[in-house]
Amino acid sequence: MENRKGKNTKPSAGRVLPKKNVNKLNPPLIGKKKVEPVKKIQNNDAISKLVKANLYHILKQIFSSLSPGDLTACRLVSHTWHDYFAHVFWADKVIRKGLEHRLDKNWQNEKHRRVEVIVEGAACRENCSLNYRSCDCPLLCQVAQNALGILFGAKDFTGTYRINDNPSTHLEHDFQRPQYQVRLSLKLDLLLDTGNFLWKPVFHKKQVKKIKVLHGDTVLEVDDKDKTFLLIKNKISKEITRRVQPYTGWGDFKPVSAMAKSSGRLALLISGRVFVYSLTKLINGSSADECLLLVGTRQSQPAVDFIHLEPHALLTAGGGTVVLFNFWSDQCSAVSEFFT
Repeated sequence: MENRKGKNTKPSAGRVLPKKNVNKLNPPLIGKKKVEPVKKIQNNDAISKLVKANLYHILKQIFSSLSPGDLTACRLVSHTWHDYFAHVFWADKVIRKGLEHRLDKNWQNEKHRRVEVIVEGAACRENCSLNYRSCDCPLLCQVAQNALGILFGAKDFTGTYRINDNPSTHLEHDFQRPQYQVRLSLKLDLLLDTGNFLWKPVFHKKQVKKIKVLHGDTVLEVDDKDKTFLLIKNKISKEITRRVQPYTGWGDFKPVSAMAKSSGRLALLISGRVFVYSLTKLINGSSADECLLLVGTRQSQPAVDFIHLEPHALLTAGGGTVVLFNFWSDQCSAVSEFFT
């Protein structure tokens, strides 16, 4: 090396010259193993190519005719498919209207998948056995986080499952310690959720049966003077626009003890049985029998004391028996749950 005066100089013994031509693209060696860069997964299937090309009118024709189960499965194929369904397919108003029409027909034609679970093992809150009486304490239920939370207070859970009219199956699970509550998944046919690590607890409120619902600017409530009647009132003026007695087909009218509404449908709990009505027809003044969609539940089923209504499902509980009716399913029951 030469300095500014042109004389040759040698580097000192402790001096390290900088390395040249270092390939920065080569990954470092860790533990004598070469760390390969993560390769991005390429979706080269036909649907992904149509999504990338924004050919949504073709995709709409492909997916609109699929069954509910196939539509659910399509979202699990890849990230591209999932994003398309989440942000494009389900956001399309025309598609949603068509699917809602199919769902309405399932409700009207009583096409549903029936899942029944008989829950055993819950601790008695009234100490019935200590007082030498049979226990008929109802299950304390509350729907939250896509699950049915049941106040339990014991370690051993036993469930007898029956889907549609298939043979029953049994599930037994022993927890390490008494559980304040157990959860039955609404998405997985009321299957017991055993992954209780870091659960977010659901604090059960005092069970008060709802006898009043709000639908837009209309209020529906049970008449205090005669609980076999419903009052339909204007939300703002409080004016009663209609007083209707729900039709049950029983011949004699009985009090309404609870109600729930969802997506234009109204579920009423009458004398331990559930009846579902068209909320829109009730408000618009149709006759009581025309508004009735589903007529009660099985007479062999214990009396119902808890109901929950969703756009595609009806959930009932009573006497230790929980029943989920899914009206957006491929595997429907051959026999209707509801009687005439």
